[in-house]
Amino acid sequence: MSIEDIQIRALNTLIGGVRLAQSKGCYSLEQAGDINNAINVFTSPQQVSQNESSSAPATTTSSGSKKKK
Repeated sequence: MSIEDIQIRALNTLIGGVRLAQSKGCYSLEQAGDINNAINVFTSPQQVSQNESSSAPATTTSSGSKKKK
């Protein structure tokens, strides 16, 4: 694995951590917007939609089954 690959994986890990923190309400709306703009510099729109769909929190439906938001 090249240094560039390692850096990309590390950056993706940091982005995932920031998204998790935001999902728990750790940032103000203004901070979240600034962070989102910074993340968008490093991710393509396709990566963002894949990451959001894979990290969407599960919710319980009225029937008791789980689904992603």
